[in-house]
Amino acid sequence: MTYTSTELSLKLGLPERTVTIWAERQLLRPSIGEAKGRGSTRLWSENDLKQGQLLKRLIPLLRPELIREIARQFKND
Repeated sequence: MTYTSTELSLKLGLPERTVTIWAERQLLRPSIGEAKGRGSTRLWSENDLKQGQLLKRLIPLLRPELIREIARQFKND
């Protein structure tokens, strides 16, 4: 399944801006299609959705540097 940022944010129960910020900060990266400029669309996979659900749960619990380390591990998968 493929999701746009709007669809992903609805599935995560978060504002779309939060998903955009996560992508800009490289906390969560779209594995299907990265944005290629203003007005372009990021495309997210089912695995990205699962990572977003995990990230949503971890952010309130962990220090920012640990969250960045987890995000780096996501990128390596």
